[in-house]
Amino acid sequence: MHTYNEPHEVRDNDKLTALVEAFRIGKAITPIVVQGEVAFSGSHRIAAHRQAWKLWNDEAAGWENVSEPELDTVEIDDETWQRACEMRDVDHLDELGDWNELCQSLYDATDDDVKAALEDQRG
Repeated sequence: MHTYNEPHEVRDNDKLTALVEAFRIGKAITPIVVQGEVAFSGSHRIAAHRQAWKLWNDEAAGWENVSEPELDTVEIDDETWQRACEMRDVDHLDELGDWNELCQSLYDATDDDVKAALEDQRG
């Protein structure tokens, strides 16, 4: 299991619970957007994946015949990162100071796969 540094803490326990169940039943989960170990979306998906993987690994009740939970990712490449910086006229997106603005910048600078994965992260 690979883990990522999530953008923020879990803020919606109902959403977390629903995502853990989605992993259990094999429902498609929107990929998270990452660059290296840093995730730009998917705090709840990352936390749910951790919980689901632990339940699966421990063979908890209801998880015995379930496939290993997988969390798909979409990687931000250096060109997209640079394009986003240029669009915002900054040397590094961290200068923006607002996570939603950073995600919006990546959304504006990238292709459809990343846009779809960032859709729920936009301010």
